[in-house]
Amino acid sequence: MEPAAKRLLIEHLPYELNMLESAMVFLTSATFSEYRKQPFLRNCAIEAFWTHARNLNEFMAKARNPNASGVAAARDFTVTEDRMKYELDEELRNKINSQISHLRYERATTNDEKLVTTDMLRVYAAINSVMKEFEDRLAQEAKEIWKPRHPTEFITAVDFPQSTNATTSETLFVRQVI
Repeated sequence: MEPAAKRLLIEHLPYELNMLESAMVFLTSATFSEYRKQPFLRNCAIEAFWTHARNLNEFMAKARNPNASGVAAARDFTVTEDRMKYELDEELRNKINSQISHLRYERATTNDEKLVTTDMLRVYAAINSVMKEFEDRLAQEAKEIWKPRHPTEFITAVDFPQSTNATTSETLFVRQVI
């Protein structure tokens, strides 16, 4: 395996996953609730989450790269060239691009248009699912280098609104220890 490919498995892909997970924990954990009151820190975590989600989606969706240069693809390390089972849908990719990655005239201004926590929870779970698929499909040479992950699992409880109450939600997270 080329040195650049090894570095990707040892350093760069774990970095993307760690940043995604750390942003998610920061945005949902009661431990950081005081810090989230600071718009700069909250926005940094939101941007980090979506930037790394976008990078990981591209990694999972991209076709195999014939050499270890340019944009990496998950299929560069798997036994088959088959597409991964999950890819962000076009609407979500467009939202990420228009709200996070690009400065656009048509940028969303209302909460109904913006990316929200439920989008994050869905994307986080999907990325972890496709990472499990990636780990299961690794070629032997990559399997010898890759360290399997044990991501934080999030459970969200939502009270459904009635005419006399407001919607509230609480996110609980559980760190898997192995």
